[in-house]
Amino acid sequence: MAIKGSRRTSDDLTAKQRRLVHELEEIASLLKIDYQDIRSYERAARTPVLEMMRRKFIISEVITSYTLTDEHLNVVICHYFFGRKENPGHPQTRPSKKWVSTFFWSVLHLAWQRASLTDLVGSGD
Repeated sequence: MAIKGSRRTSDDLTAKQRRLVHELEEIASLLKIDYQDIRSYERAARTPVLEMMRRKFIISEVITSYTLTDEHLNVVICHYFFGRKENPGHPQTRPSKKWVSTFFWSVLHLAWQRASLTDLVGSGD
């Protein structure tokens, strides 16, 4: 609802919002997910292109959710093994804790991959 005599309405975008919309349009165009411009594609190509765009959106969200969940689990496990408090007397111990965490997750991930691969193709015996 606009104030009488005012040129702005509640639907108007701020300068920052317009800049963000423009940025999103450029990104969508570069990634070829500009579904709003689907009419510029040949008629026969529209359905496969839209399906590809949908797939990209879904894959992006799954990867983002997986990564965020992994980060949260890393924090919880690191807090469990190393505690929450910094040891101000020994600041050099922090990189080794980070290395241990990275190594632990790398080994765990490799073990999981091996178990999954064994389940998929069999033990080879």
